[in-house]
Amino acid sequence: QEPEPCIGCMQQQADIKLHKLCDDEGSSGDCVSCYCRPMWCLDCMGKWFASRQDQQRPETWLSSTCPCPTCRSVFCMLDVCKIDR
Repeated sequence: QEPEPCIGCMQQQADIKLHKLCDDEGSSGDCVSCYCRPMWCLDCMGKWFASRQDQQRPETWLSSTCPCPTCRSVFCMLDVCKIDR
């Protein structure tokens, strides 16, 4: 199957899949499984995640969560998986 372009930038291949890998005890417990197909590149997903964080507290970003830009399932940084094609 031919890789699809990222729907954020249309310049790179979609190479990110959100898959719940975090431990519920170690995080806020809000993360859920996302069943969207890969539609975003790492750069666009990173920009999306950063834009949804408290801009005044960047030290909290790595332990924070964010909704999937497509289905709104909540994920954290540990749930971002790069796929190989």
